[in-house]
Amino acid sequence: RLRAGELVVFPTDTVYGLAAAVNQPAALARLRAFADRPGTPFTWHAPSVDAIAAAVSLPPRVHRRLVSKLLPGAVRFVFEQGDDAAATWAKATGVAEASAMDVIAPDGMIRVRYPRHAIAAALLGEAGTPVVAVGVGREATCEAADVLIDDGPAPDAKPSTTVELARS
Repeated sequence: RLRAGELVVFPTDTVYGLAAAVNQPAALARLRAFADRPGTPFTWHAPSVDAIAAAVSLPPRVHRRLVSKLLPGAVRFVFEQGDDAAATWAKATGVAEASAMDVIAPDGMIRVRYPRHAIAAALLGEAGTPVVAVGVGREATCEAADVLIDDGPAPDAKPSTTVELARS
């Protein structure tokens, strides 16, 4: 359904997320309107640590170690990548560079999650396209969503921990 341009609510190990495929401009516009975040980049929900390693530059050894130790899990990494971040990410994921620039890295930073939750992992692994998502709270209505995958209350019911990593 993501590949068809629909918005999907899915459980993660922290909160539920409202997701869209990066290569679906209409779905991204709906997601941005729902999140009420004009111009703010989304968090890429990666299907694997290997996908992250292919799309994000992790030169310091400590960055690679943190990723391997903390993912999958309740962590959102913000990687400083520089001006070519969108182009590098787009090439690695097969997305048009213009979409990547607007959605993923307009500021040279790439935000990444790789949830541990079994349903989230399956959804991201089977999507066949890069997915971005925003968290939705318990009180939030998901009238914008086309599909809701319900797995009961979110295990942590709180946002993921954010870890920001500079390039050097």
